[in-house]
Amino acid sequence: MLAALLLSAPLLAAPLAPDASDEPPAVATERRGTGVGLGMHMGMWGKEYGSGLRLDVPVHELAGVRLRTTTQYANTMPDGEPGYMPTNGAGLELFVRTPVLSDRYRLSAGGGLLAAIDGTHQPALGAGGHVGVETFVSRRTAFSVELGGQGGPGALDAADGFSAMVGMSVYLGKL
Repeated sequence: MLAALLLSAPLLAAPLAPDASDEPPAVATERRGTGVGLGMHMGMWGKEYGSGLRLDVPVHELAGVRLRTTTQYANTMPDGEPGYMPTNGAGLELFVRTPVLSDRYRLSAGGGLLAAIDGTHQPALGAGGHVGVETFVSRRTAFSVELGGQGGPGALDAADGFSAMVGMSVYLGKL
């Protein structure tokens, strides 16, 4: 142990080399998360597990329109008997979001109208909203967490309540 300390003493006493991170970062040619976004999401959507796809179309640098589809996987039939009955839904949402913070994170919030149809073929309308955070792993790829809620009559009964979804998006950049 004493030998290791004595051998490392010259290293500790040596002047520190300039840190490369002290230099200003190179200017990126394209910001993270720009353009149309294509993504998927999954998690608890109301009372059941759900998954789906989403399309984000920016109408401004900090706002846009999202088309979202979600399929829920219910384990009970309307009469209460065990069985499999999916509920398919789609939503049209407006969202706002921050610029990418620290070149890594972006906060967002949004909401809109939902339409759904379940295994009994009863259509329903509802509304919902969410807040979320995206973590960018590259200029065009981000993972997300969204927390929110939704409600409505009929086929949306299974979707009523709190939602916690995770997902991934790929941004196409400036086209």
